[in-house]
Amino acid sequence: MAKKYTWEIKEPEWDEEKDEPTGNEISHTVSLVCSMLTGKAIITIDSDEFDVVTLDGIKHISIVNKDPFNFKVMMGKMIDKINTAFIEYNNVTYEVLYFNFGVPHAVIFTNEFDNEGLGKYISNHSVFENKTNVNFVQILNENEIKIKTYERGVGFTKACGTGSCSSFITCYKLNKVNNNIIVKQELGDLNIYLEDGKIYMIGPACKVADIII
Repeated sequence: MAKKYTWEIKEPEWDEEKDEPTGNEISHTVSLVCSMLTGKAIITIDSDEFDVVTLDGIKHISIVNKDPFNFKVMMGKMIDKINTAFIEYNNVTYEVLYFNFGVPHAVIFTNEFDNEGLGKYISNHSVFENKTNVNFVQILNENEIKIKTYERGVGFTKACGTGSCSSFITCYKLNKVNNNIIVKQELGDLNIYLEDGKIYMIGPACKVADIII
């Protein structure tokens, strides 16, 4: 019988009663543990499936390939309702679609991928009580989208798992994409798909740096 492993990583200043995780805190916890399993980190395990305790609950991980290393995780259930707000910035009104996918996410369809001022403005808008992550989305075709995520309190990120899922959900609910797509980001591609009412993510985890504090 294969061994079952459960990993838990906690943020040192996390207040579970007051704070809400950002999208990347969830994705980073999953990716961090997965990167530990590539054989280039401090630990290894002898199982292809395990659980990771994130700030948004337990995520079940399956290793898809070991060389190159890819993993699959069930990120959450399909959203029933998407909210809409119209937000004006620099005399332009943007339709903003938003909901909570473990953490708050907003989606705008635009080609202005480098407009950090717009991302910051929407992220901190009064519509969002606890601020929001903002996903800039461009639909390439029914099987591919391109996104860039402005993480609340941080700024633009090079990749975001919950942002990819939220962007897929929005496009799918609007009948703009199929139920299995590729999400393109600055650091690479993720496969996001819907199965039995659940959202799955398949993608790589790799070492990017050695950091000494």
